[in-house]
Amino acid sequence: MSNVPSATTLPPPDTTAPAAVTNLAAGSPTTDGIRLSWTAVGDDGLAGRAAAYDIRYATSAITGATWGSATQVPNEPAPATAGQAQVFTVSGLVPGTVYHFAMKVGDEIPNWGDLSNRASAETLPPDTVPPESITTLDAVGSTPSSITLAWIAVGDDGTAGQASVYDLRLSTSPITTENWGSATQVAGEPSPQMPGAAESFVAGDLLPDERYFFAIKVRDEAMNWSEISNSATAKTQ
Repeated sequence: MSNVPSATTLPPPDTTAPAAVTNLAAGSPTTDGIRLSWTAVGDDGLAGRAAAYDIRYATSAITGATWGSATQVPNEPAPATAGQAQVFTVSGLVPGTVYHFAMKVGDEIPNWGDLSNRASAETLPPDTVPPESITTLDAVGSTPSSITLAWIAVGDDGTAGQASVYDLRLSTSPITTENWGSATQVAGEPSPQMPGAAESFVAGDLLPDERYFFAIKVRDEAMNWSEISNSATAKTQ
């Protein structure tokens, strides 16, 4: 009789799927994004760490029957260890639209868990309100090569919120809405402060004994521009 080798068969294949997420929530909307939050489940039921998420959204309720036609979210996060809180922001959405979300969890086989609870939220409507125009622009000092300007900051939407960008321009003739495009934009404009804050800026590299006119516009993050400000003027020394 030969020698007697022995071996152990492999364990049964992993057929236990991750548990379904039951506390998916949607909130903190912006014009193009909604933040999702949930508690991570496990690899096998509620134990371990799962391998993948499949998060989907639609503009109507997601069910088992409509899951396949829902849009899968790109760049889903990796699952955390069971019991940990997770958050993820779905971006690239349409403003002013109600979105419905659901997710499934997969392990390394992959076994996919059941459909999660459903969550929904509405993105904010598009921002069409421009910042208020500045009415306090003033020239408050000069040197042979510079003029100091001062004004009071306005808001993102009218006088509310913080605006994003200033466009400050100068010319040797009065600046109006009609000739705004031909005025010279000043380099290095400051960032807008909160509404009501006093701001100042030194426009340099100017010619001596020359009269300059200044005006400014304000932009928000949605690319809404204010009307032109009042005009300020001063002469370099």
